[in-house]
Amino acid sequence: QTEKMSEEERNHYLQIIEGESKRMSSLCKQLLTLASLDKEEKVLQIKEFNLQKQIKDVIFMLEWKWREKDIAVEFDVPD
Repeated sequence: QTEKMSEEERNHYLQIIEGESKRMSSLCKQLLTLASLDKEEKVLQIKEFNLQKQIKDVIFMLEWKWREKDIAVEFDVPD
């Protein structure tokens, strides 16, 4: 026994199928991206750096944002 669907019902189900197909495609792309990132083996190289200089550089780069918001930043490092 086959029941015929109305045009409205068919469109409704087609929209659901299309939406789920797009969602599945997006998930597949994300999975492939994750797999390719996981495959790349990057070896971290540990090296010394000047933390005081790094902090000063960050403060300098973000100073304009703090000035816009009228925020004062102090950075004291023992010698």
